[in-house]
Amino acid sequence: MLAINMDDVMNVLGMIKTHLIVLGVFAVLAIAAIVACGKLPKDKKFLVRTQAGLALFLAVVIIANLICTGPMSSMLDLVSETSYLTEATTAEATELVTQMAEVEQLRRLQIHQHERYGQRRQQL
Repeated sequence: MLAINMDDVMNVLGMIKTHLIVLGVFAVLAIAAIVACGKLPKDKKFLVRTQAGLALFLAVVIIANLICTGPMSSMLDLVSETSYLTEATTAEATELVTQMAEVEQLRRLQIHQHERYGQRRQQL
């Protein structure tokens, strides 16, 4: 199971911030239209409330589509497994990690030898 990193969550929210602001504006306008039509006749009130609800629904659908095809596209591709790693990419990554581990092991060995050399010098 993958752990959720708060920095990743904040980055995603930063990417879709504009979309969420536009959605909030549409929601406020739709709610304002629903509330403001209170003094209209019954048939017009029904028409305004229905159209405001429909407009809000369409705004949610369109903005969700924009989010899914825009900033969240690569993440959704990875989750839906439409993108994949090739054998060559996996082999290249494994080789790189092995090289990094060898370099780190050599670095630690050099540090250890340097410390031992310093201790032997102090003993003399």
